Amino acid sequence: MNAVLALLLGLVCITVNSDDDGEAFSWDSDDSDATRSYDGLVVQVYNPTEGEPVITLGTDLDDHESTYCLTLIRTFEATGYDLESSTSSHSDYEEVSGSFVDLSNADCEVSETSDTTFSITCNDVRGATLTFAFTFISNTQGDEGLEYTITLEEYTFIQDDAQLVLVQSVQECSDTYAYSADSGDDSVDIDDTEDDDDLDDNNDLGGDRRRLQMDSVDTEGDDTENDDDDTEDTEVSVDDDTDSDSTDVSEDGISEDDSNEFDAGYTQYIVNGQAYDDCNGERTAIGSNLVYDDDDEELHIVFAHFDCTLFIDPYFGVDNTKLESGASGYYVTIASIIGFIGAFLF
Repeated sequence: MNAVLALLLGLVCITVNSDDDGEAFSWDSDDSDATRSYDGLVVQVYNPTEGEPVITLGTDLDDHESTYCLTLIRTFEATGYDLESSTSSHSDYEEVSGSFVDLSNADCEVSETSDTTFSITCNDVRGATLTFAFTFISNTQGDEGLEYTITLEEYTFIQDDAQLVLVQSVQECSDTYAYSADSGDDSVDIDDTEDDDDLDDNNDLGGDRRRLQMDSVDTEGDDTENDDDDTEDTEVSVDDDTDSDSTDVSEDGISEDDSNEFDAGYTQYIVNGQAYDDCNGERTAIGSNLVYDDDDEELHIVFAHFDCTLFIDPYFGVDNTKLESGASGYYVTIASIIGFIGAFLF
C-alpha cells in the first residue's frame, strides 16, 4: 500500500550522477529516513562510466548475505529465432550484421523519479530511445521486487524481416556488489508535487501488467485495447496476480513451461505480459519470448518484428518462499544435530 500511495502522489524526475563505483542511488529499509520502507528489500542502481547499467537486489531475510544482479547488456537484430523455445545457443539464430548495440555505450542515464520509482534511459540505440521504468511493489505474501516497463521508440530495423533481441542477465553477484549499510548516500529525498495527470503521462503504455500469473496468460483477443481495460489490468496485477505465484518454490534456471520465468537463488525474473507495437496509441499485440542463452548464460527477450514503439513489462523480485523454505530446512538440520548429540550424551 505504501508503494501505491507514493505513486498516487505524483512523480518528480531527478537525474542522478553516479559515484566513483558507478552507484547512482540505493533504496534500503535500514535508511535513517524512517519514511522509506521497502519490506527488507535493498535495491541499488549502478551506471558505471565503462559498463552496463546494473540493478541489484538484496534482502534482510538472509542477513544481506547474497546479492543478485539484473544487468542491462545489449540489443541486436536476429533472424530465425524460435519464439517457442525456452533455451538457445548461437547456432539457433543469425545475428544481423551492424545491428549490435552495447548498452554500456548507449548514453544511458539514471533518474530517480520518486521514493518508489526510477528509470534508466538509453538515448542512443541506433538512434532510438530505450527506456526502463521501474516501480517497487510488494504483495500480501511478502514477496517484493521491481516491476518495470520497457519501451523502445523510433527504432528502425536494418532488415525488414528481423526480430529484435534484448539481452539481460540475472545472476548472483555478491562478490562484486556486497551489501553495505553506507550505500545510497546520494539517494535523493523527493518532494512529490506533480498531480495524477503527470503520472499518467509518464506511463502512457503501462497498463497491461500481468506478471506472476503462472496459471494462465491472456495474450489473445483484440489487437488493440482501450484505456479502461488497461486500468483494470493494473489494479489486479499487484495484488491478485502477484499472490498467485508465491505458492510454489521453483528451481534455478529457465522454466520449461510457457510461464516465461527464470529463477536464480531467491530471485525470479518473469516476462509473462503481452508485448505490443504501439502506433500513435493503437496497440497491436506481437509475439515475444524469454529465452536462456546457454552459450553466454544470458537472458534474451526476443520480439517479433514491429513498426512503431515497442512495449513490454517484466518483473524482477524476491521469492520469499525460497528464503523461508531455506531457513526452515536450516533450522530442522540444526535441531536434528542437537537431538542427536543429546541422545548420545544422555
